Amino acid sequence: MSAPAYIPEDQVAPNDIIDTDNRYRVPDLLMSNIPYSCIGVVIAENPDGTASRGTGFLIGPNDVVTCGHVLVDNTGEVAKQVYFYLGVNGDLDSHMRYTAQDISVPKAYVENMNAGNDWGTFQLTNNVGNYTGYLGWTTDYSAGMHVQVTGYPSDKPNYEMWMAGASIASISGNLVYHYVDTEGGESGSPIYNTLNFDGPMVVGIHGYGGTDSNYGRRVDSGIASVFSNLRNN
Repeated sequence: MSAPAYIPEDQVAPNDIIDTDNRYRVPDLLMSNIPYSCIGVVIAENPDGTASRGTGFLIGPNDVVTCGHVLVDNTGEVAKQVYFYLGVNGDLDSHMRYTAQDISVPKAYVENMNAGNDWGTFQLTNNVGNYTGYLGWTTDYSAGMHVQVTGYPSDKPNYEMWMAGASIASISGNLVYHYVDTEGGESGSPIYNTLNFDGPMVVGIHGYGGTDSNYGRRVDSGIASVFSNLRNN
């Protein structure tokens, strides 16, 4: 059976470099450290035989968060199979492939494909997060706070992990806007701050690019409650 054709991620949700490109590749030396150990490649195989690629991150022993548009095709069909690869930094095939189950995307996103509901979750078949660690989250953030985005940009050699940092531009409705440089392939990456004594805390799920800033679904009380339920159950 032939491999599925990939939908270019930058055609699904464009992302942008804001002014100078300030991204840098995460060195292999750091890959076993949080947050890098908790972030991985998501590959979703769609019912029509195509596949899409994005980034995801652990929020619990087997709980992964990513973007809805990584898990759902442009007709609203949820992927028939999703795979997750942790600890990748340039060589996908040498890493264990984890199979997703219990894929969940908000009904509001499936019906309307709007950015404010563009997020999703799935569970892995084992508790790998007990070994790699997993990310926390917070609803306590504001414009001007420094944040970082780490993921797998499609303009770099396949499956290299890159990151960048900048400030939150604004918060509006369900969205958090930021000045962090991103590119296609990083949809589903955590937007997180590193100012908490308990470690990196996710404030949003990156998904889109704009003229002056990039943005994604913010962590609010509703999403925080879902994350807590997933981790505890």
